[in-house]
Amino acid sequence: MQEQIAWRLDPQISYSDWIIEVTRLTSSDDVFFGTKQDIVSRTKKDTYHVHKAFLSCGPRKSSYFYGLFHSNRKQQDTYLLLDKNTTTTTTTTTESSSIYKTTRISLEHSVADVFPLFLDYVYSGTLVLSIESAVALHYLSDYFGVEPLKHEVFEFVRNDMMPKESFRQQRARLLLQQNKPMKEVLVDIKENENEIDSNNNNKENQHEDSDSVILESCMKSATRWNLVRDRLLSPYNNYNNNDRAGLVELMTQMLTLEQKNLLFFYALREQSNGRRRGRHDAMDEWKVQNQQQSLMDAQEMIRVQQEMTGLKEELESLKNQNEAYSHAFVSLKQDNEKLASKNQMLEQQTLEMDGLCEEIASLKKKQEDQEQEQLGLKLKIDQLEQEKTTLKQTMDAQSSKMSVLYSSTERLERKLTKAKFKNRTATAANEDELERLKQGHLAEISRIKGESSKLVYQFQEESAHWREDNGKLKRQCELLEELYWTGGR
Repeated sequence: MQEQIAWRLDPQISYSDWIIEVTRLTSSDDVFFGTKQDIVSRTKKDTYHVHKAFLSCGPRKSSYFYGLFHSNRKQQDTYLLLDKNTTTTTTTTTESSSIYKTTRISLEHSVADVFPLFLDYVYSGTLVLSIESAVALHYLSDYFGVEPLKHEVFEFVRNDMMPKESFRQQRARLLLQQNKPMKEVLVDIKENENEIDSNNNNKENQHEDSDSVILESCMKSATRWNLVRDRLLSPYNNYNNNDRAGLVELMTQMLTLEQKNLLFFYALREQSNGRRRGRHDAMDEWKVQNQQQSLMDAQEMIRVQQEMTGLKEELESLKNQNEAYSHAFVSLKQDNEKLASKNQMLEQQTLEMDGLCEEIASLKKKQEDQEQEQLGLKLKIDQLEQEKTTLKQTMDAQSSKMSVLYSSTERLERKLTKAKFKNRTATAANEDELERLKQGHLAEISRIKGESSKLVYQFQEESAHWREDNGKLKRQCELLEELYWTGGR
């Protein structure tokens, strides 16, 4: 695949260091020949990001840009070069510490259309000439001082690829549309006519009547454009030169008074004759100088191309690094997403742990409450033990009393038995007394037995309550221990 020309690439990729802004001008034909009906409108701008090395170095360099780039003027100056339609400004910005400079040009539509072809020729030597583009490219080559392109156009016309008459007319029209005075138009056309025929030996005889051909071509063009309507003047009666009478008549038919004052036909003729004599010597000297400059420019171009190659390689390495950074960024992004998911899981687990810690704290609090309750129950058990001991002591005392009563009853019975044996003869009163005593002793014994039964029953009830409370405490302790170990896990 053919490599694309540098100025057509993206300015960031090709490291563009200069900008050319071309403003298209739409001009009315009535602007010319002194009508003063200037109807010039500026339309869209075409922006081209170019490179100083291509424009000012090499065999196809532009003398205009070469002089501009090698000038010692300071930044922020404005250069009015070539003519009033070209302005070059220098502007410094802080972006990437670069200096962006701009050349602003105002061109007619037909010339602006072929400006990309002009840049292609300067950059790569590629040239596609046609009848439609030859005059515009010749104008740009003269405008920017690209001599090789001018010679290419002349060669195109010499080889009869384009009629000379058409070339003259279009060239004259283009110059008139740029508000050039008629004097300059005639000088330009005569110089170009001499350049076209300089290497054509078969047509040297045509130089004698070149002035009439030029004026006739201009007159036909002006008549076709309706530029001399209502501007005809009477012929000059003061001219007595019969050889030039026809030329004067043609000039007076197409020029206004203001343009006649600028013409100076005789001076133009003398300058043209002098240029014919010294043209070959000047061309030889120019060729030698151009070859030397071309050699220097070729060396400069090689150096610039080497720098461009280094920059391209650096750009490729930067692209590779960028791709590697992109892959690393993607992997880091994926790892970040994984870490984010893990972080969410950890946050959920942290929330669960916080809930478990709260539950453990509540269980510990319950355990402390239950321990306090257990301590209170232990105190109650101790109290019950003490009461049990007290009851046991009381029962022992009652038992000892009962033993004493049993022993006393037995003694009384033995005494009664002895008394019966001794006092069988006692009276009924004594028997009643004895019965009463006996009944008294029996009532006392019954009372003591009842109290003992009550004490035993009370002790049994309290023992049953104690055993029941002790069982409850054991079950609560087992439940607390089970909850504690379950919550700890």
